[in-house]
Amino acid sequence: MASILNVDQINNAAGTSAVAIDSTGRVDMNASYVFDQWYLNANHTTDGDSDITAWSQVAWVGTGRVSSMSVSSGIFAFPQTGLYKVTFQFSTKSDASDNMIGQIHVTTDNNAFTQISSIDGGDSDTINGTATGSVFINVTDVSNVKIKLRATSMDSASFVLGNSTVTRTNVMFERVAPAQ
Repeated sequence: MASILNVDQINNAAGTSAVAIDSTGRVDMNASYVFDQWYLNANHTTDGDSDITAWSQVAWVGTGRVSSMSVSSGIFAFPQTGLYKVTFQFSTKSDASDNMIGQIHVTTDNNAFTQISSIDGGDSDTINGTATGSVFINVTDVSNVKIKLRATSMDSASFVLGNSTVTRTNVMFERVAPAQ
């Protein structure tokens, strides 16, 4: 014989809402979601290889968000453990002799960073270019696992495109599953 349990909400022992079920059967596990987007708020013009640091959070993403990323000196920290998809859109204006590269670096010990992705953004032709790349990062410890974004192979006449009112160079974070 089948049993039916009719509920609208399931709480944890402390009374905090853990799972909600609406009238159509849609399940919402609100605390498990992290969707966040940050954009470069001004052109990044540092010659050579450098960390990209002038990030601002896209305001509309925060509506209804339970938790979000934080950034300090260009280093992003995760709000909770989980498997995250990180998507970096790298927009550039390169001069005729430049071939700029955007990179995603990760640390698992809050100290040494390792490059895990390379996104070719420049095209050596004095025009704007945009490239996008995604990686999965398994965040098992929010104190130690962090990322930063870098621009490499930049010369003095090239820059990474940023803007205070329009999203150009940006990074998106999506928590897709529990930590693996």
